[in-house]
Amino acid sequence: MSEDIEQQILKLNQDVVKLYQQGRYEEALQPASHARDLSFQYLGNDHPDFAQSLNNLAVLYKSMGNYTQAEPLYKKATEIWRKALGEEHPSFATSLNNLADLYKSMGNYTQSEPLYKKAIEIKRKALGEDHPSFAASLNNIALLYIATDLETDALPLMEQAASIDDRMIGQVFSIGSESQRTAYLNKVRVNLELFISLISQHLSLSRAAINSAFELVLRRKAIGAEALVAQRDAVLGGRYPELEPKLKDLINLRMQIAQKTLAGPGQEGLAEHQKTLSIWNKQKENLEAELVRQIPEMNLEQKLKQIDRQAIASTLPEGAALIEFVHFNVFDFKAVPAKGESKWKPARYLAFVILAGEPDNVQMIDLGEAIFTDKRIARFRDSVTGGPEDVHSDRAATGSLPADEPMTDQSTRPTGLFSRLLGYFKRPEQAETMRDLGVVPEESVQVPDNEKGVKLREAIFDKLKPALGKCKHLFISPDGELNRVPFEVLPNETGRFLIDDYHISYLGAGRDILRFGTESTAQPAGSLIIADPDFDLGLKKSWRLPQKGRPYGRQSRDLDRSSLHFGSLPGTREEGISVSNMLGVKPWLKGNALEGWIKKYRSPRILHFATHGFFIEDQERDPNKEKRELDALGAMGFAESGGMGRLSGLNLENPLLRSGLALAGVNTWLKGQSPPSDAEDGLLTAEDVTGMDLLDTELVVLSACETGLGEVRTGEGVFGLRRSFVLAGADTLVMSLWKVPDQQTRELMEEFYSRILTGEPRAKALKNAQMSIRSKHPHPFFWGAFICQGDPSPLSSG
Repeated sequence: MSEDIEQQILKLNQDVVKLYQQGRYEEALQPASHARDLSFQYLGNDHPDFAQSLNNLAVLYKSMGNYTQAEPLYKKATEIWRKALGEEHPSFATSLNNLADLYKSMGNYTQSEPLYKKAIEIKRKALGEDHPSFAASLNNIALLYIATDLETDALPLMEQAASIDDRMIGQVFSIGSESQRTAYLNKVRVNLELFISLISQHLSLSRAAINSAFELVLRRKAIGAEALVAQRDAVLGGRYPELEPKLKDLINLRMQIAQKTLAGPGQEGLAEHQKTLSIWNKQKENLEAELVRQIPEMNLEQKLKQIDRQAIASTLPEGAALIEFVHFNVFDFKAVPAKGESKWKPARYLAFVILAGEPDNVQMIDLGEAIFTDKRIARFRDSVTGGPEDVHSDRAATGSLPADEPMTDQSTRPTGLFSRLLGYFKRPEQAETMRDLGVVPEESVQVPDNEKGVKLREAIFDKLKPALGKCKHLFISPDGELNRVPFEVLPNETGRFLIDDYHISYLGAGRDILRFGTESTAQPAGSLIIADPDFDLGLKKSWRLPQKGRPYGRQSRDLDRSSLHFGSLPGTREEGISVSNMLGVKPWLKGNALEGWIKKYRSPRILHFATHGFFIEDQERDPNKEKRELDALGAMGFAESGGMGRLSGLNLENPLLRSGLALAGVNTWLKGQSPPSDAEDGLLTAEDVTGMDLLDTELVVLSACETGLGEVRTGEGVFGLRRSFVLAGADTLVMSLWKVPDQQTRELMEEFYSRILTGEPRAKALKNAQMSIRSKHPHPFFWGAFICQGDPSPLSSG
């Protein structure tokens, strides 16, 4: 076969996989059939590549529900692989597995079981019991057992598969780039959902099964962040001084990519802009992989083995409980796709509750379908904040593109990150802030709909109360949209709130408790207070305001930044000076609030920002896309072919560029002018924060709007400032979950600092400060936005 024909077949198969991933099965039939015909013509009917083309066609027919057309194709492919490769070859095992899957989808369980068992034995001998393909076969036959009411037989198989996944996570994390790690986690996430579906639906009365599910969640939740924390601790902790230059190169490269992404295409044009970013991203991935290969701590297998319920129960303080929330898609084990029944059901929330000193008493509570809970969360947040149009704050830029504005001119359609920023920040003529108007009038704030809060509390917290017993200290590890809820403000029917009855602190994952109290051998630097930045630093006054009547938020592809603007915040100066006086340091105000200086400042004991925060809503994503991609790679033979290239992630915009803090010179840069070099672009994004060294920082306070928000990724947390400051090393983070009112925020911060400086624990100090503000301003809008995540204990005595 000529090289041209071989390349043509390869290209056709790549097109098939791409169309399959997009759910365009009928369109994929044409290139799949063409690949089959070329393979037959040039390779013959007994070649393994011809078998692969038959298999691909079978996968498409099965996905379209044409099981009778798929079956002979699967059988023919299996027979070719058997004759060409032998009955001990992994590809033959994969073909048996695919045929077994077809029969299971048709409800023919008796035909399916022997094929699954034979595939398992072949893989055991050919690949070994540590191979992910062997784990996949274990899960497959476990699903069959559950469908035939043999749940107790399925559980040990799934537990064995989960252990193999643990080992593979360790290996992938020790050699792969961040995007490759993320892609692999997306793959094994499905196995976690299968496991939880089994326990929640069929083994909810088994104490051993619940314990097993809880420990698997402890090992899996936010594991991507765990890897980055391990890398940070290893390099910044001084264990690998020879790697520090490479880490700095990586940080600089990430910054370079972030700045070019924000700036958008310049004179070089869109194509060259994208080409440059592609080259830089490839360099970044290579550098990431090179770094992790030289850091043994990046293999998390041993660390994962040490995370169990006994460790959690013994670390929790007396009278405390951990609430580990889980958002998961529900698998219906008894669904028969051939009958039109869907395997995946609507997502649900679960909560695992474990009390201090009681490792064998883990409780699992089903909280119902996630869609209803998420709607309650959205309604409750609107009722507390007064809705997005009712209350304005001077610590967040406002404004949005009207939803009904027609977008007919393709040449002026917003493109990329900056175009969505256009619809978020104020225009200069709208830059008047609530600080200019004085205190937010309480009568202007909509009275909260207490019924909405009560319904949310009943749907979530009331179901947990029996498991909490007498515990009043709660460590909450949220998931999904629950990351947007400050539980302290959930009301009851009598006007009380959870803050009246509970002491609450937050975690990225329940296992975070295990690192509390770890003392650093290094000494932190002096505290750093950033407030009242001069957003116009270096700005020449020759620029003109946008013309009246210009369509708000619409920009051409040159990404004209002239309509973006941050209004001044003179009131934050008072807060910055007040906090600085308490800490005995000099604040960085006005032109000293420089991005470049801040990023170079190593590990201040306390880092406090009082400025504008920004957050751009999540991109619309197809919730079924990733599952289709994984199905495609597996069913078409790519998932088991090896090679890290198969694990490259989706080409999605970096969510860490969609949240951040505004600093000196930002308006100058937004107008296309050049601020002082140390100001850089004036936007401290969450991506920038990941490159900071905060390894010895005890407390970060983000006294700005919506700093706790970001892109919520199920099982991995909030991708924004919330995640980035943790990755940078901060022990504790105080942040906001909505647009905060300025005067009450300043009062809250002063009260908070006066308490922690007297030795009061960090989370308790925030609670007491909120209670103090509440006594003067009862509405939760004024006091309830801030939460404390991380180590809740007192600051060190240093």
